[in-house]
Amino acid sequence: MNSQIYLICYGNSEKNVKLSFDTNIIGAGSYAKVPEGQLIYLVYKCDGEWTVVGRGIVGNASDDNPFEKPNKYRTYAVTKLKKCRPFSIKEICRQSLGEYYGLVLRTPQPIKSKEFIDYLDDNFIEV
Repeated sequence: MNSQIYLICYGNSEKNVKLSFDTNIIGAGSYAKVPEGQLIYLVYKCDGEWTVVGRGIVGNASDDNPFEKPNKYRTYAVTKLKKCRPFSIKEICRQSLGEYYGLVLRTPQPIKSKEFIDYLDDNFIEV
């Protein structure tokens, strides 16, 4: 397992999540960089809960940008992208990242908390 992970959050856009799975391209905030080879989890807000729906490994930067509001995203190829049974990360975000966890969701940053990483790994059930 990697020593850190990144959350790739699409806000309320289920469409952008679907685009990632359909194209094997992820979109991170345009002002953030996600290093190649890092484990990422795809997250979006569903019914008021921050929900994990997949994970993969970041590849090279991509010129393809299929997303709604493309100027909002820096894009990357992604490999080994797998869907999972959706699960909430709201509480673990508050516990591990503090009250400003929304900043981590909006701007991909490395998450190094072993508790958080273990929670993601333990709850990831591939579908």
